[in-house]
Amino acid sequence: MLLYCGAPNEGVNSTSKQFLISPSLSGTPAESHPHGFPWCRNLTALLLTALLSSCAFPRNRRPDTNPPEPPSAWNCEGFLTAAGKRFGCHFTLEYSFADGKAPALGDNIFTLGNSESLDSVLTTLHRELKDFTILQSGNHPRTFHVVQNDLYSDSTYPLNAVVSLDYSGYLEGFVVSDGKGGKAIDSVGLLRSLAKLVKGIQGGYPDGRQGGFEDCETRITIHARNKSVREILTEGLPVTKYKPLLWRSVRMRVGGENAAVVQFFGPER
Repeated sequence: MLLYCGAPNEGVNSTSKQFLISPSLSGTPAESHPHGFPWCRNLTALLLTALLSSCAFPRNRRPDTNPPEPPSAWNCEGFLTAAGKRFGCHFTLEYSFADGKAPALGDNIFTLGNSESLDSVLTTLHRELKDFTILQSGNHPRTFHVVQNDLYSDSTYPLNAVVSLDYSGYLEGFVVSDGKGGKAIDSVGLLRSLAKLVKGIQGGYPDGRQGGFEDCETRITIHARNKSVREILTEGLPVTKYKPLLWRSVRMRVGGENAAVVQFFGPER
């Protein structure tokens, strides 16, 4: 079927004149109607109406009944982990654990909205953790140390000490037997190596919230000169493959003396 909407073009020969509809259906050529068939316009209007109706959106569309979920809330460690995963950065955390209690770390007040940026994360930490200092790592610009003010200003706190250290081996100290009475692996570990230089530092997990995890698979190499213990703990870690919360240090009483108990959180799976 050939449609022609409008009058035939004046001045063209008769062989080029087009029909509004096949002669077999109308029986009358277009030239006998100088303005085209009157019913053609009605037909065209019907076709356009049908086309527009088929493309139109439903008039009675229901409103969205599933609004976005509110931002999740975390305690401090959960917030640092979530922020690190989203923005490709890392954190460490240091606080005192006195009388069986951690400091006010703002449990369940931290949220990470869809529009958050790393700058806003740092702003949130500064605002909510008023008793803490946020330090940018000198080794890794996208690693930040969250340190309780009382520890950061304490000259006797082991992680503030400045030392030089050469170490190559496993991160943790452990022994693996060879089954013949000998040792297949005898790892001194980074913390034990540091303890020879700085009194009051050791590995462990004071509150058990991380299930007593110890990173016995990561190997590191460190050649540090006149650096804080805090930086040395971070320097050799493969941060791009490690969990967002790299390690935690908690000062607590061990054997009647203050000690910085450090726990590494291991590679990201």
